[in-house]
Amino acid sequence: MMSDTTGSESQVFYERFSKRIQYLSLVSLCLTSIGDGVELYLPSVITQPSSCELGLSPAQENALGLAVYLSTGITIFFVIPLSDRLGRRPLLLSSLYLSIVVTVFCAVVPNYLSLLFSRLLLGVVLAINFSTINVYMSEIAGSERFYVLSIVLGALAHHVGAGWCGVIGYFFLEQIGWRYFIVITSIPFFIVPLILLQFVLPESKSSLKNGEVDEMTCLTSSNIDPIKNNQVPRRLAYIRILKIVSYMFFNFTPWLGTILLVPSVARDSNLKSNQLHLCSSINGAQFLLITVIFGVGHCTGNFVCYLLHGRLKPPNLLSIFSLLSIILYATMLAFSANTLLLFVLMAALQLVAAVPINEVEILATDRTLFGNDYLSLSSGIEMATYCLTAALGNVISEVISYEDALKVFVVFATLGFPAGLSFYIKEK
Repeated sequence: MMSDTTGSESQVFYERFSKRIQYLSLVSLCLTSIGDGVELYLPSVITQPSSCELGLSPAQENALGLAVYLSTGITIFFVIPLSDRLGRRPLLLSSLYLSIVVTVFCAVVPNYLSLLFSRLLLGVVLAINFSTINVYMSEIAGSERFYVLSIVLGALAHHVGAGWCGVIGYFFLEQIGWRYFIVITSIPFFIVPLILLQFVLPESKSSLKNGEVDEMTCLTSSNIDPIKNNQVPRRLAYIRILKIVSYMFFNFTPWLGTILLVPSVARDSNLKSNQLHLCSSINGAQFLLITVIFGVGHCTGNFVCYLLHGRLKPPNLLSIFSLLSIILYATMLAFSANTLLLFVLMAALQLVAAVPINEVEILATDRTLFGNDYLSLSSGIEMATYCLTAALGNVISEVISYEDALKVFVVFATLGFPAGLSFYIKEK
């Protein structure tokens, strides 16, 4: 009788402990996502002041943004096998330590080549974060609904990082300078999750293919959600990854490119400097506009995805919102001369685009679709595609006028619709 009571009390203890692990994991990974968001959007704010100090050309300024996206997207392919061999937690810990070091290095570089090299290094570090965070959360989440919420909050945290970067840049960049600005905006969001991961959070149970985890980790993970040995055929996993990548390429490239069009629209428009602060002497003002217009729309779309997930089948959801995106791109092209209306349509696009973006992230880290063997591969390739499409969108938005860029984006979005329909094809 006493042993039954003791076992029951132990079970209750571990269930409560497991829930704490879930929530602490969510907080830690969201803070890490905020830091990642800061680092990705940082070049948009520091470009002009760093250009004045280091004497950068427009091509060199654009290269600072491209460096992070390209190095992140390429490095992820090399990092994917490491998380299976070494575990999620050691990789996340190492990436957070390196993030702090590389961020400080970015702030003290003496010339352009050093700054470009530091941004390339930062992309390598972010690749570790991107290839590990969602998989870790998928393996430690107690239910599908909790995991879907973690994806939504992670995307929200990403935009909070961009917003934090824009607000601090708008109000304090001129006073503190771009070097101190880099340190102040980034490092706090790496230190806190570093402490949590170091002293509180366990390894996820199924992350090691050829190793063991400690007893407490096994107990907490098994109470959170037993990871079954879900085997998925390689051919089927590759077909699903191909569908996700094709959908992302045609739909994410125009979406990310549209965000990067804002400075071009502001620069080419006839609005005066006292209207919406579009033509401020620093990029922080333009970036604050991006934050307000796009952040609200995208964050709203995140929660729309949370509400619709499970109520609409993924093929229906992806196809419907692809069609809505085509309509919005065509409307933006038709009213491209009206700058204020164009910004409103861009904000609406963020809401519409956020839903399939989150749905694709959920699909890419779904254990029932990819099993334990291909989970990290699908998540890593999804994040690599995200970064590489961001780089492509950046190039398109920079090398041609925003009216021509909108025409290209309409073509991409139109091709993205059949990519969404491919999810209806039955897999054998």
